[in-house]
Amino acid sequence: ERRCHIVYLGIDKEELTEAQSQSNNILKKEICAEDRKLIMSIGRFVPVKGFDKLIEAFSLIHSQAPESFLCILGRGPEREYLEDLIVKLNLKNSIKLLYEPDRKKVVSLMNTCDIAVVPSLWESFCYVAAEFMGLEKPIVVSGVDSLNELIIHNECGLICPVEENQNKRQININNLAENISILFNDEDLSRSLGKKAKERAYTIFNNDRFALELSNVINSYLGKK
Repeated sequence: ERRCHIVYLGIDKEELTEAQSQSNNILKKEICAEDRKLIMSIGRFVPVKGFDKLIEAFSLIHSQAPESFLCILGRGPEREYLEDLIVKLNLKNSIKLLYEPDRKKVVSLMNTCDIAVVPSLWESFCYVAAEFMGLEKPIVVSGVDSLNELIIHNECGLICPVEENQNKRQININNLAENISILFNDEDLSRSLGKKAKERAYTIFNNDRFALELSNVINSYLGKK
């Protein structure tokens, strides 16, 4: 008999709590002016992360909300392509591509954002989404793979459907922009989704639960209780 067990990886609650205890104002100034509304995403600059679609969606948002600002933390082979796209869309003063090698500072920078976005076309377990949730950030994600398990649509975040044809996935930039704009324009909803996201992350996607459930699976195969 073959059995399948799902054990979710966990986030470091102490690390996230420490980041939340810091003042955001000083760190945010490293990215943009304090009065800008900051949208953030993180990951390697590769096609499957969907950052080009996020930039195109942001151009639609920015045309209606010039106070918006997008920061994408990361690095990778698509950096030049993304930079050219930013220039093409005349958004050089409203989008920043930032690489920060220090893990502790990355988490602190994550805590400065107003809205988190994960526009990936493919994902394994998405630590970035889970950590944004743990930081109580309202989040918009693409409806793929583990993101459909991390996020419950309209309860602890918003999910954008992804179309798939012949093993190719595509996210609609208008739909992505619309979902981000919903959070952008509704602070009460954003706070509610952020609070519920943190509760879900701390309850289900935490290191203690991961260790316990993994131990239980191992012991079940060893015949122990």
